[in-house]
Amino acid sequence: MDRGIFRDNREAESTTLAEAFDRYGRDFSSRKAHPDRDLNRIKRWKQHPLAQRYMATLRGTDFATYRDDRRRDGRAENTVRLELQLVSHLFEMARKEWEWEGLQNPLKNIRKPSGTKARDRRLHLGERERLAAALSESSNPWALPAFELAIELTLRQAMLFEIRWDWIDLGGRVLTIPRLPPAREQRRAT
Repeated sequence: MDRGIFRDNREAESTTLAEAFDRYGRDFSSRKAHPDRDLNRIKRWKQHPLAQRYMATLRGTDFATYRDDRRRDGRAENTVRLELQLVSHLFEMARKEWEWEGLQNPLKNIRKPSGTKARDRRLHLGERERLAAALSESSNPWALPAFELAIELTLRQAMLFEIRWDWIDLGGRVLTIPRLPPAREQRRAT
């Protein structure tokens, strides 16, 4: 203390990972372009037993075990990488923004999944026609148009289901998707 190198670690020693995630969600996730992604990962993390541990007690081996367990559960490498990246960012923000300088980031010294398993599934010859034929027989009259729209726009399911009439210019035959859809913008504002 006399030399000025002491770092008070009491807050990190008395704050659980779950409590830190609550604060992180308010302080950082809500400002991101896609806060729902972070908030869903936070919700999942808060259900894990590590969430009940104090921040200062968490070690790299805890997260290496988590990584290996998630892999054994069949989770995609990129999913596991993003989950670990969120925790790593939480530790960095706690150190930098919350003045927890004495807190070490336990994820600095573990191997992270590469996340290189990109989605590359393409329709094979004749599949589009067979899918369209099956959807045209569906009791849902919107199934085939939704399929065609998804194929033409290459939208993911979540974005496809968020399309709003005010994004569509029928005269110009143009769909303009805002950077942040209104539903997400409204949740972000609250």
